[in-house]
Amino acid sequence: EVIVKAIEKIVAENQTTFVEVEKNVIGAIFGEVGKEMRNSIIDGMGVNIGIDPSDSKINLRGTVEKITEAAKVLEEFIADNFTSEFDVSPDDEALLFHGGSDSLLNRIEADHDVKANFRKQRHVLAIRGREENVNTAVEAVSKFFNGGDGFGVEKLKVPEGVLGIVIGKGGSNISKLEKDYEGINIHVHRNSNYLSIRGPVEKVNECRVDIITLMATSRVTELVPLSPGQHEILAQPDIMKKITNDINVNVTLSDASLKIRGVSTDVADTKAILMEHLTGEYEASIILEPSQFSKVSAAVRDPSHFERIRKATNASIRMDSTESAIIISGKRSSVKKAKTFLTGVLDFLLPSQFAKVKVPKPLVKSMNDPAAIAKISADSGSTVSFDRDLHCFQVQSSKPESVFQATEMLKARLSECEKLVVVVRLDASDLWLLPKIIGKGGETVKELQEESGCKFDISKEELLVAISGESEDAVSTAKASLDKIIEQARKECVFVNIPDSAMSAFIGKGGTNIRQLAEDHDVDIERLRKEPSCIRIQGDEASVEGAHVAVIAWLNDWEASHVGKTVELEEAFIPAILGKQGSTVSTIQRATRCKIDIDRRGLTLTVRGGDESNREEALNKVNEIIDEEKKKILEREAEILENKKKKNVLNESTEAPDSDSNGHSQPEFASRPVGLTIGE
Repeated sequence: EVIVKAIEKIVAENQTTFVEVEKNVIGAIFGEVGKEMRNSIIDGMGVNIGIDPSDSKINLRGTVEKITEAAKVLEEFIADNFTSEFDVSPDDEALLFHGGSDSLLNRIEADHDVKANFRKQRHVLAIRGREENVNTAVEAVSKFFNGGDGFGVEKLKVPEGVLGIVIGKGGSNISKLEKDYEGINIHVHRNSNYLSIRGPVEKVNECRVDIITLMATSRVTELVPLSPGQHEILAQPDIMKKITNDINVNVTLSDASLKIRGVSTDVADTKAILMEHLTGEYEASIILEPSQFSKVSAAVRDPSHFERIRKATNASIRMDSTESAIIISGKRSSVKKAKTFLTGVLDFLLPSQFAKVKVPKPLVKSMNDPAAIAKISADSGSTVSFDRDLHCFQVQSSKPESVFQATEMLKARLSECEKLVVVVRLDASDLWLLPKIIGKGGETVKELQEESGCKFDISKEELLVAISGESEDAVSTAKASLDKIIEQARKECVFVNIPDSAMSAFIGKGGTNIRQLAEDHDVDIERLRKEPSCIRIQGDEASVEGAHVAVIAWLNDWEASHVGKTVELEEAFIPAILGKQGSTVSTIQRATRCKIDIDRRGLTLTVRGGDESNREEALNKVNEIIDEEKKKILEREAEILENKKKKNVLNESTEAPDSDSNGHSQPEFASRPVGLTIGE
């Protein structure tokens, strides 16, 4: 009986119950905050308290009466200490404490009757109190950091050299902006050079326009120290001209340094090209918004993804969290290739948040006006920057509608600039026209500029002439003058294609025929080295015309005695028909005993010699090659289409909801990183 009573007592004193609890409240229960409550339960009621292994329950052990009483105390504590956490960007942490007694932390606690504690290691703000109070406090914090309900928040990345100008002496510019735009608060994040603007949405947008314009148009100075050896390199003729080509900066070279002055973007571009000349390494960056940077960082967490692009381009790539940027370095050509791959990846990872607007080289100067681009950026709410390496404007924003608006504005500006800039593009075969346009010692182009008042930019690399002026009429008149020069040049220089099988007869033994023809018409006739089946006739207009007629007459007579069958030919198939060093076409000629002439300028193929069946056989073999090439093209197009479909499927996977039907947290990206096959 004694044993039974002892057992009954043990059982009575070890009854259990539990109270469900959110995981984020457990710290308060067993921490300093819950000390008094725990003592009242443990010491005052004799009830043991512990955590269930699931971290979702608090277990209580004691008599039924006491654990029931303890459960009520615990439930009341939990109700008074409901906890919610708010993620705070490292850049924004200082804002929690800014203002001393009137800081955001203190205002949140006072206004909503809650306790707020910033947990630095996890970058979260924990807010504790009654649930309804905590929820309204979290809404207020979210509104402060992210905006909403008429309250605007904008973040701007400020270039290092412009930061002092934006702030002003003793903060004078910031103070002026806060005074001019009532209700605005501006905070500079010193560690990252980000600047945040908070206040009424309309005032925030107006203030943003002013700051962006100031950043884009302010001229800054950067001093680059030089060693004696580096100074010697830069002192060489035309080196500085090559470095600053097409960039609107002023440079001053001294014995120990180089001073670069201009708007910040131009200064940065010039410095990058300068360092390439001095060190052999070119460095460029793609700056992202913080939210975009986080998304890209998560997607490329596996270093092998960037390694693919590194192997394909020989460029170094790294993520810089301080600058919120992707840094690319190496030879300039390698950096350009890597940028091309990376912009493709960004376009994939940030659908509708990243766009490019290509700008023809002749329009770069007129398009890239700092004030005009700053206005587009400010009005659209996007970041707009010009990439000299890729000759395009890059537009980015976490808001797709802002990207679309900026892109449309850039296209509209491009259309306006095109009205004041005419680009005359030449075919590769017309390269000979450029010296005619330039003239001896540049006399012809200089005369064109003086007469029209327009500027002529000639690019031998791109085979184009760009004419820019202050009015459409002036540009139109200059274009007409250029057309006249080109038309006259074409009358004084004519090219004629001579079939390979006719070339020996045309030239004659020891060149007698071609020399006689040239003498008879007082012209120069020569066979082109790069196009062996083509001759050039040069001289005055009348003489060239007479010689041209004579050559065509000779050619007609030759073709009349050399029966052939001619078909049109697409340029893309010519390499396959010729084969390596002409091996394929030679094989066909030997097999069919025919001669095959390809006119690259006229895009025709003629089969001569043999009988009708031989010529048909040769053409059939050529058509077989063309059919095989067409098949390969279709296969490549099908492969590209299939890759696009796969890309779209992966893209959709990145837009999955943040939680499933059971409320479980889902990863922001698909389990397989996306957008990373682009570099293959």
